[in-house]
Amino acid sequence: MGDQTSIDRAWTKGLFRGEGNAPMVSRLFVFEYACSLRLVDLRSREQGRGLLGHLPGSRFLSEKEIEGLEQGLPIVLISDRGGLAGEVASRLAKQGMQRVAAME
Repeated sequence: MGDQTSIDRAWTKGLFRGEGNAPMVSRLFVFEYACSLRLVDLRSREQGRGLLGHLPGSRFLSEKEIEGLEQGLPIVLISDRGGLAGEVASRLAKQGMQRVAAME
């Protein structure tokens, strides 16, 4: 965790493009900066109890609910294999959301 400038710097450095040019960050990045990120789980609550489990600090939200979030902290989207999260992150970025990415 750190000040806003160091978070912004880390976000810029950690961001990469995945399949379909989706904005992505690594699991390691999420682990390192979890306290400075808004973690959003796109899986159902039942899926969140599965193999990957629920990430502490993450919230279960729909895409529509994400659109209404304030853009303070960078938003990292989580799905089972990253596919849905990547698609939603791409759509939100195209709609003008500045700091949104899927966890790989």
